[in-house]
Amino acid sequence: MAGTNYRRAAAFCKNYRPHCRSSVGYIRKSLYARTKPGGTGVAQKTEPTPVRSRGSPRQTFPLSLRRNHEAHGSFDGRIALWRNVASIAREAIRPGAKPVRGARSMRLGEIRTGNTRSGKLACLALLAATVALGALSTTVQAALPGAVRGGAAPLPTDEITPAERTRIDTAIARNVDALLQAGRLTAFTPKLAPKSAPLVPLQWPLRLVPGHPEKGARTITNFVDNDPAYPNQLRDYNCGARTYDQANGYNHQGTDITAYPFAWRKMDNEEAIVVAAAPGIIVMKEDGQFDRSCALNMQPWNAVYLRHADGSMTWYGHLKASSLTSKGTGEWVQTGEFLGVMGSSGDSTGPHLHFEVHASDGSLIDPFGGACNGFNTESWWAQQRPYNEPAIDLIMTGDAPVEFNACPTPEIEHRNAYFQPGQTVYLTAFLTDQQRANASVFNVYTPNGTLFDTTTISSDVDYYAASYWQWSLSLPTSAPAGTWRFEVVFNGQKQSVNFQLGTVEPPRVNVVEYYAASLDHYFMTAFTDEEAKLDAGTPIAGWTRTAESFPAYSTNGAGLSTVCRFFGTPGLGVNSHFYTAFDFECAAVKQLAGWTFEANAFYIAADVAQCPASTRPVYRLYNNGMGGDPNHRYTTRWPVISDMQADGWVLEGVVFCAPL
Repeated sequence: MAGTNYRRAAAFCKNYRPHCRSSVGYIRKSLYARTKPGGTGVAQKTEPTPVRSRGSPRQTFPLSLRRNHEAHGSFDGRIALWRNVASIAREAIRPGAKPVRGARSMRLGEIRTGNTRSGKLACLALLAATVALGALSTTVQAALPGAVRGGAAPLPTDEITPAERTRIDTAIARNVDALLQAGRLTAFTPKLAPKSAPLVPLQWPLRLVPGHPEKGARTITNFVDNDPAYPNQLRDYNCGARTYDQANGYNHQGTDITAYPFAWRKMDNEEAIVVAAAPGIIVMKEDGQFDRSCALNMQPWNAVYLRHADGSMTWYGHLKASSLTSKGTGEWVQTGEFLGVMGSSGDSTGPHLHFEVHASDGSLIDPFGGACNGFNTESWWAQQRPYNEPAIDLIMTGDAPVEFNACPTPEIEHRNAYFQPGQTVYLTAFLTDQQRANASVFNVYTPNGTLFDTTTISSDVDYYAASYWQWSLSLPTSAPAGTWRFEVVFNGQKQSVNFQLGTVEPPRVNVVEYYAASLDHYFMTAFTDEEAKLDAGTPIAGWTRTAESFPAYSTNGAGLSTVCRFFGTPGLGVNSHFYTAFDFECAAVKQLAGWTFEANAFYIAADVAQCPASTRPVYRLYNNGMGGDPNHRYTTRWPVISDMQADGWVLEGVVFCAPL
């Protein structure tokens, strides 16, 4: 082992070139109900709806009030990844030195400086450290301070067997005929050229829920295969090979899109939703299939199929079970309307959307226009995304390396934003469409804005559809307490996230939802004593848990808001509860005789245009005064929103941001 490491280090020193960027590569191999309470669910109290005041879209007031009154600079690559190689060598030969937790094998990268002599000294020091470390561990750099690890992230694939495709086509044709005969579907006028651009161009069919802290669900794992030959005869619309085929003759016929990273968590939390790419009529829905598939198993999927005004069809497959829209076959949906949650049902190896397009004559369409598109000459997108779209998907801090578990177990993120001096912080960036030229710069800033440390991480291969890079940084015991900032610069983009040093995360509580069927009202509480009374049927019987909840905090902390809880004053106000996380609104409602302040219900991040990192949106729905007193419902789940809207409730938007 020592000899192997010696040869690697010697090769590195031989290939040393001055005046170049510093880089290091490290590859890790890794594996890749809905509930609608029907008589489940406080007190005989309801909640007034807040309305947004003009000129301030984030200010809200109770409905009763409305009714009564109306690249950290430019990337120059001059950063030295290891600032003191001699000290690194000494650390490496320290008896008992251990690799960083979770590390795997590593490829030696390059340390390049602008000084030839210092570079040679660095080589010698690294050579000594490498030889010594060979007797201790198979990981070289992983045992060093400031270690970098990462590489390719696991991505899903899928298949639709010929028999399954025939079954789907037959069922759709039968439904279309039935809808035509029932007068629920009008015949379309065929285009002279069925494969010409659609009447209504397509919008992106996979999104993160509104208010989500990440940018979007845009990672394409596979395009349509435009080469009919097989196997391993691949050609996407841009003449590349970002697609696949199978030895059984299957050539990929759709566009696979996933919500990278942490797709399993986003499926479980229903953070990634499938929406209609164009207006159309639902001609078939399929639900109830197992949705945690990890293999090509020839099983049916959960899916929604739309027919559009020009007779073209779009398929939305692999959806999460029991997450599909409450609308049924024959009902109309608009562009961007919710269809379901991303899942892994059917022939699938992980959560993603299989989006497939067919012309009015049934022939396959590749929606991307390009030189090697053998199906149609025009793009079908309203705005076609670039073939390569390098982007930062997420950056985060953690207290341990991310663990990629075997499918279908979700990844263990080890996400944390609270640290103590002397602790190691794991700084991670998740990237899409990374090419060899796309290096990422990691910067860490102290509470006063001073650059504490920095490193540059270069890609070790020509292309990654999805990559992750993690830098473990040990903070000194003398590090100042306060709000630190982790920043990543990549391909002209910049993202940053804060973490706290010297404080601990406030205690968490669970905000539990109840429902009273007799009132058709919802109520939520974070007080365990109140939960116990409601569960026991006191002080008022009839309130039951809905199985819906979201986390919050029992005490205040950095970046949190106080949620005020009000109840309509008996004899003056409505029979309702009202909650707000906005200080101005809490102060205003306290001045109203019709409302009684009950308590600070809990503490949580408030929505300011977009939820902050490491949270997910909580939405508020209003019953529009149906049945008498107003009532609100709070949920993190878009399928719940779809059901409630179908029942006449009004979505008011994001009001809180719950911690992950």
